[in-house]
Amino acid sequence: MTNLRCVHSDALRNDYFSFLCTRSIFQNLGKSIVLLTCLLFLLLSSNTSFAQDCSFVSNGDFASGLSDWNPTGSVSSAGGQAVFNQENDPVDGVISQDLSLTECNDYELTVDIGATGSNASIAIEIFIDGASQGIFDAQASNPNTVNIPFSADQANVEIRFEDASATTTGQDLRLDNIEVCEISMNIVELNVIVPTDVDRCEDLSYEVEITNALDATFTNGMAILPTDVDFLSISDVSGATVTGNASGAITISAITDPTITFTINATVDCDSANSGTVGFEISYEDCNSVTINLTETVAGVIINSPNIDITNSNPPFFNAQIGLEQSITNTVTNNGDADASDVTYCVFNNANFSLTDINIGGTSLAPSPSSPAGQTCYIIPGGLAMGESVDVIETYTVISCNATTDDLMRRAQFGCDSNID
Repeated sequence: MTNLRCVHSDALRNDYFSFLCTRSIFQNLGKSIVLLTCLLFLLLSSNTSFAQDCSFVSNGDFASGLSDWNPTGSVSSAGGQAVFNQENDPVDGVISQDLSLTECNDYELTVDIGATGSNASIAIEIFIDGASQGIFDAQASNPNTVNIPFSADQANVEIRFEDASATTTGQDLRLDNIEVCEISMNIVELNVIVPTDVDRCEDLSYEVEITNALDATFTNGMAILPTDVDFLSISDVSGATVTGNASGAITISAITDPTITFTINATVDCDSANSGTVGFEISYEDCNSVTINLTETVAGVIINSPNIDITNSNPPFFNAQIGLEQSITNTVTNNGDADASDVTYCVFNNANFSLTDINIGGTSLAPSPSSPAGQTCYIIPGGLAMGESVDVIETYTVISCNATTDDLMRRAQFGCDSNID
């Protein structure tokens, strides 16, 4: 009797608005007519856009006098400005303010420097966290706006302005519109795009993006993969040199761009589990050599599995006699949730029967050279797509008989798993 069952294997806006305004002035009959045309643009972005923050200096326009400033020496306020050495006072005026910034981010200090009185040059020396940024001149007829970029080496940063004029006679030094703006956020960010499901015996690729990376020193990168998924390679690298090894360790060096992108390529073992965690982790040192660890993962990535069944054997049994030639049709079906690229069909050798042909769709198959002992195996051409069935016709010649019932056994296999009936 031929009673074969299955063989089963498991596979595997930030939206913001921007206004563009144009002004056209027309002269008509000696009167100016101002036309204001505003065009509204809706800008859509898949990434969070950088919104500049200029709120770090308190009372930078001196509208509240010297409130929130630390003044010493000959400095006062008048007309919404800080005034140094007024009325020929000594050149010893200083104002300072402590700011709360984000460590390692980049900022820019802006200040308007002016003078009243005679047209002789006056000067101010500017310090950021105790370090002089230079001495800057201005005249009553030639005010000066100074812009100083800097990086915050710590969270608490002092800005200080010291009168450095050569003389005070007949002139006053004035400061206004002191502002510190954040111009870049140097916090390294990690973004990983992974597939939500993959197939057994197939390749798995996912993308890694690291932003604000230009000033970072990276250490200890690692591809996060399920137990039965093997690292293959790194490809599509941009912004740095990125290499990897068989253990999944990733090295990032020679950074040339603030944004680094690359693809991690791996392959899913044929006997892999049905889910796993995929992602990437990296450590880096910030501007103060403090080590920061970043990890992004997707838990429960589904590994799809073909499920190969022998769903029908016809005839289910026959009466044997020596010399009888008998054909048996076996239906093999992929009942899983993934395609099976390679399906092996094997017949167990039986001393009472000689297998003379294996046929699919009118074409006889040649035995596989890698058949295990005691079996003759064949490759089903093209494999089996999800839900696909194929009829395999076995033809035997009976070469001997015995008084007991004998079974003909076969199996269909995808990957590493196989059940035999």
